[in-house]
Amino acid sequence: MIIQSGNLLLSAQLSALEEEGKLNILSKPSITTLDNQAAVIESGDEIPFQTVDDNKVQIEYKKAVLRLEVTPHVIEGDTLRLDIVTNKDEPDFTRTVRGNPTVVTKYAKTNVVVFDGQTTVIGGLNKQTDQDLDYGVPWLRDIPGLGYLFKGESKGRQKQELLIFITPHILKRRPPMTMVPNAEVEPVPFQ
Repeated sequence: MIIQSGNLLLSAQLSALEEEGKLNILSKPSITTLDNQAAVIESGDEIPFQTVDDNKVQIEYKKAVLRLEVTPHVIEGDTLRLDIVTNKDEPDFTRTVRGNPTVVTKYAKTNVVVFDGQTTVIGGLNKQTDQDLDYGVPWLRDIPGLGYLFKGESKGRQKQELLIFITPHILKRRPPMTMVPNAEVEPVPFQ
């Protein structure tokens, strides 16, 4: 079947990229749901936020998670429509309000039609981090004219892209169990 060989090729390519250090597979979760019923997977943390109301300090929590919600609809025998919603929340401690981090949200919603066992990819959940670092020997780096001998600068940029691969499978009906006439079954002792 073409779909199965395509998935094997994709799996091999992802494994090769991971071995080269160009890819990090975060997890391979699996979930089962019914037709037209949403399935949800979340992974992340809850970030505490301090609020003050009537001179009372309260701690509230905000989720900072990667969330995937998929609702499958079987169209025909081996064809599915998937309603997919992804949400990625991350705390940003470089931008705070009263010491509380800002929560950066990335959101994607789509509908796709796939065959049983076919893989679809959700992308666009990107992150770019820029770093400017000044370092040096205290006081000596501030000397006019000679300070450059005692200080340095470092700049860096890191790009990350989160790709979510979804491979739905329609569960097949099991054949009914048949009883063998006059079969003897030995009891299993309870432990």
